[in-house]
Amino acid sequence: MNLQPWLPAQDSPEVIVNENFEALSHIATFAKDPITTTGLTWGYIGGRWGGVLIPSGTLTLAANKTLYITASRSSGVVGVSDSTAAWDNEVEHARIYKVATATSTVTSVEDYRAGAGGVHGITTTAPSGSGGGGASPVVPIATTSYAITPSDAGNYMRFTATAEKTVTLDVAAGFAAGQEYHLANRATSGDLGLFAIGIALNAPKGGLMSLEPKDTVTVKFVTPTEADVFGSTKVAP
Repeated sequence: MNLQPWLPAQDSPEVIVNENFEALSHIATFAKDPITTTGLTWGYIGGRWGGVLIPSGTLTLAANKTLYITASRSSGVVGVSDSTAAWDNEVEHARIYKVATATSTVTSVEDYRAGAGGVHGITTTAPSGSGGGGASPVVPIATTSYAITPSDAGNYMRFTATAEKTVTLDVAAGFAAGQEYHLANRATSGDLGLFAIGIALNAPKGGLMSLEPKDTVTVKFVTPTEADVFGSTKVAP
C-alpha cells in the first residue's frame, strides 16, 4: 500500500488522512461539492486538469429536468444543459454528471467522470493536455473552408468537398507545443491548401503546403508558433 496507513494508537491521525486526501485531490476535480450544493444549486470542486486550473463553482439547475453536466476539453469551463449536444460531443466536451431534478431538489445523480468520455476517463482527444488518451476520432468535413482550433487536436480530419479547399491555423486560437492535427484530402478532385496566420509551417522536403486528392499529412506543433508538416503533399515544381 503506497498511501499512509492509519496505525493503531496513531498520533494526530487527521494529519495522515488529510495528506492522503491531498495525494488524491486530482480525482476530486469536477466532483460534487457538498458544501456549496443545495436545492437546485449544484456546486463542484475545482483543481488542476491537464494543466488547466479549474476554479470551484456552482451551476443553477433547471427544475423538473434531466440535465447533463460537462466540461469543455479546451478551456475546462463547466456547463449544464437539458440537451445532449455537448454530452454526445466527446471531441469538444467531457462528461461529468447526469442529474434529474424535481421542483426544488435533485432527485438522482449519475457520476460519469470515470470511463469513456468522462473528464477522468478514456477520451478520444485531449486538447491542452487534458486527461486520458485513445484512438484519434475520424471527423468528416464537407466544407471548402475550415479553421483548425485546439479542440481539433488529435483528430483525423477527412476533407471530402470536390472543389478547392482551404484550412487555416491562426495563432490567436492558442495552440500548444506537442499538439498534432491529422488532415486527409479524400475528395476525388480539388486540392486542399494549408494556410497559417502567425505560425511558421515547415513543409516536407520537396513539398508544398497543398494536398492533392489522396494526400495525408500531420501538423505537429513544436512551439505555439511553429509546426512541422509531414506526410504526402503536392510536389514543388
